[in-house]
Amino acid sequence: MSPSLSRVIAGIILLFHLFITAHGFYTMFSDYQAWEQMMINPFLQLLFTLIWSGIWMGKRVFGFAYFLVVLFEILIRVFFIKSSFGKVFGDIFFPADLIFTGLMIIMYKPIFGERSTQ
Repeated sequence: MSPSLSRVIAGIILLFHLFITAHGFYTMFSDYQAWEQMMINPFLQLLFTLIWSGIWMGKRVFGFAYFLVVLFEILIRVFFIKSSFGKVFGDIFFPADLIFTGLMIIMYKPIFGERSTQ
């Protein structure tokens, strides 16, 4: 896969993150009645979006950060799914973020470049 194609794919995924985050904030403030625990969700989506923008810029540390955040989301989803904590923190971008993590692993070398061992 060429670096330019992987950059385009990462950009499309970034646009998806931006759209979903903007929609989350819009729905949070459009029918605001009282603060609820589910209103944390757009802020968590913003976290995912900021981390993915770092991936789009080619920063390797953001790739590892995205992987860890998705791992924590899966663990919370598995162990706390019946509680309100699990519903808020375990369902941020699930299952799309698993697909994005798989694509990031496939496109790792074209996005982040080659590491020199010397």
